[in-house]
Amino acid sequence: MLQEFGPIKLLEGQRNSHFPACRSLFIDDAEKVIIDPGADAETLRYVNNTNTISRVFNTHYHFDHIRGNGLFPQAHILMNEIEADCFQDRRNIPRRVGVQEVYGEKGIEEWLFYIQQKDPPQTPFSPSRNPLWFSASSRLGGTYKDGEVFTFGKVEMEVINSPGHSEGHCCLLFPKQRVVYTTDIDLTAWGPYYGGSDSDIDLFITSAHALCFLDVDYYITGHEVGVIAKSEFQRRVDEYLAIIDQRDVKILRALQEPLTIDDLTRLGITYGGSHYVANDPWVFMWEKMSLVQNLGRLLKRGAIGFLDGHFFAVNVD
Repeated sequence: MLQEFGPIKLLEGQRNSHFPACRSLFIDDAEKVIIDPGADAETLRYVNNTNTISRVFNTHYHFDHIRGNGLFPQAHILMNEIEADCFQDRRNIPRRVGVQEVYGEKGIEEWLFYIQQKDPPQTPFSPSRNPLWFSASSRLGGTYKDGEVFTFGKVEMEVINSPGHSEGHCCLLFPKQRVVYTTDIDLTAWGPYYGGSDSDIDLFITSAHALCFLDVDYYITGHEVGVIAKSEFQRRVDEYLAIIDQRDVKILRALQEPLTIDDLTRLGITYGGSHYVANDPWVFMWEKMSLVQNLGRLLKRGAIGFLDGHFFAVNVD
């Protein structure tokens, strides 16, 4: 446990809550609640064994935020109403995350096959075949919506739909404690993730800026950074979003010669180089889907063109 805001306790994930883990919240109030069970499994088991957890809230459907759902068999699992379809039909997970768009129906069937195996071969840089996908998406006990307020005792929690990272991605505001859980608007040095079929780069930017105007004193990120004061969050969010522009610059440099989107994907501009995209099909997918977002905004600006399946930089003197 890292820090407490009254009954709100932070539970750390492995490697400072680095993906594919995340920082969880334990609401230790009249009602005991877990938010995003991606923290260390032993910590989550201890909390479950020493408390009666009634509900688990998932802020969105990504692996690192749902992976521990199965550790709370007695609890009701709640997902935002936009992404609840992921737990009603698992095929909606790969549809949303980009598998169908990049690998088609065959990719969906392969994913379903692997996550149901006891010990499937794993991909080196992603949790794409992790069986926890299966247990985490096995139950849906209810949904919640933007603006909904929950009272657990002393703690009140307001849902803020913050799309861009994913369509239903939510942040959670605790007004009495003057703190907000920013989930995956996380200020990491790697930068914003918008690499799914249901991601939107412009909505991500809008959602991140909106957080700066909340009436809070502290922000809790889902990964790495942890707890920071409002002034620090406001300063760092611009640096964080500037990474999107830095990716644009790298893409423009690469497009001094015409390239297909697969040519660009193999460069690994977003995900740290060609080695990662060449050796993990999901990293290739994330890279490609991220490029779709950056290329889209560069096309709108007239900074690049597209002809015969190739993108190219438009050099204006």
